[in-house]
Amino acid sequence: MAQVEERAGRGLLDMQEEKQRRDHELESLEQQLGRCTAKSQTADAEIQFLQRELESLRNSEHELEALQNQVDEDTTEVIPSAVYVAQVYYLITKIKWEYDTQPNILKGVHYGADLATPINIDTSARSRNDVSDQLWAFVSTEW
Repeated sequence: MAQVEERAGRGLLDMQEEKQRRDHELESLEQQLGRCTAKSQTADAEIQFLQRELESLRNSEHELEALQNQVDEDTTEVIPSAVYVAQVYYLITKIKWEYDTQPNILKGVHYGADLATPINIDTSARSRNDVSDQLWAFVSTEW
C-alpha cells in the first residue's frame, strides 16, 4: 500500500511539475502571441499608410499626366504660330537671330542684298529707341 501511495504521490508530483512546465510554456506562448499581435498591428498600420501614399502618388501622377497633355496641346498650338511669326519677321527684316545668348544681348545676322552684316547689340547699354532705330535701319524700304 505504501508503495502504491508512493507511486501515486510521485505521479502526482510529476503531473504537478508537468502542469507547471506547461503553464510556464503557455505563458511564454501568450507573451509571444502578444508581441506578434503588436507587430502585426504595426505592420497593418504601415501597410494602410503605404497604400494611402501609393494612392496619393497615383492621383498626383494622373494630375501630372493631365497637365502634361494640356501643355502638349498648348505647345502644339503655340509653337507653329510662333514659328510662323518668326518666319514672317525673317521675310520682312532678313535678320536671323541667335537665340542662345544672354538676355541683354541681341545677336544675329542681317542678310542684305549685297552682304551679310553681323548684329551684336548690348541692350543694357543703349536705350530701347536706339536699339529699335538701329534694327529698323537694316530693313529695306524699297518694295
